[in-house]
Formats: sequence, C-alpha cells, structure tokens
Amino acid sequence: MSTVQISIVTSNGIAATGAAVPVTSSAMVGAAEIITSSGTSQALQTLDATDLDSTKLDQYFWRIAVVGTESVYAAFGAAPTASSTSGFLCPAGGVYEFRINAGTDIVAVINA
Repeated sequence: MSTVQISIVTSNGIAATGAAVPVTSSAMVGAAEIITSSGTSQALQTLDATDLDSTKLDQYFWRIAVVGTESVYAAFGAAPTASSTSGFLCPAGGVYEFRINAGTDIVAVINA
C-alpha cells in the first residue's frame, strides 16, 4: 500500500538560469488529490483536466508522487482502468510527470 498524490502542474519557464542544462520549473494548478493504493484500480474523484485551457494542453502535466512501499501503475483517459497491461509503472518513492492529452482525462492507479 502506498499513498499516491496526484496533481496537475504547468510548466512556467526555466528554474536555473545560467546552468549547463536548463531545468523546467513548474507550478501546481488547483489542489492535489490523495489516493491510498490497493489491488483494485481507483480513479480520481475530484481532480480532472476539464477546467484547463484546451488550447494549451501541451503545457499541463499530471504529477504523480508515490510514497510508501508499493509501486503503482497509472492509467490515463476519460474512464481509465489501471493494470499492469494498461498503465505506466511508477516505482515507490518517485515523482513522475505525464503530459495531459485531453480535457476529459483523469488518472487511475493500482498496486503493481
């Protein structure tokens, strides 16, 4: 079981000026949602991409932070079901970002 924080972030420029490799800075859009992962696919209940500017979706990302001992699979779409065959592996202890593809997108997670 892990605690999974899912939020929407937007890219807002370069964080480190003058660095050898530019690093993109991001800002959270709205409030995050927390899911306790389990062996059943669980979709977001309150967080979705519907309020985002649809002409700028390429600037928005799902940020998934996995805290605990269980890695999770994350799936995206209008009605996603996460599984080992229809999701992206997010190992425990990491933070992962995925580009939002559509304003109808939500996220579902399941233990790996």
